[in-house]
Amino acid sequence: RMLNEVLTKTRAQVEEKRLTFEVTIPEKLPEPKIDKDKMATVLVNLLGNAIKYTPAGGRVAFRVHATDQSLEISVEDTGVGIAEDELARVFDKFFRSEDPRVQEQKGTGLGLALVQEVVRLHGGRVSVESEIDKGSTFQIVLPIA
Repeated sequence: RMLNEVLTKTRAQVEEKRLTFEVTIPEKLPEPKIDKDKMATVLVNLLGNAIKYTPAGGRVAFRVHATDQSLEISVEDTGVGIAEDELARVFDKFFRSEDPRVQEQKGTGLGLALVQEVVRLHGGRVSVESEIDKGSTFQIVLPIA
């Protein structure tokens, strides 16, 4: 239910930018012990960033996969991407890319720091892969138990 609420909160932004929105969520998922409100904030943040930094007509994908040990959630976009020399700093408080396309968007540089902290407090990890002008993929891995 939490995942569907997150998707509902972001769908208007997706439609406004005419983005292709791919959603892959298995019918049955294990229920990890998480603070659903905090995790919803994390996912809205990641999806919001993907939508914000993807040009109109681009693609955003939200995928959930479960294993015996973990719940894996990824948010992938075809947005502006993150420079290789900035990747190590994207989770730092108040960090914002120097890219003019990022600077023209509103932001505090706190969202990804919050994402990392909430995921860490849940015993999980978050990672990012990105390439300028190709997009970014953020992945969260949360333990089931």
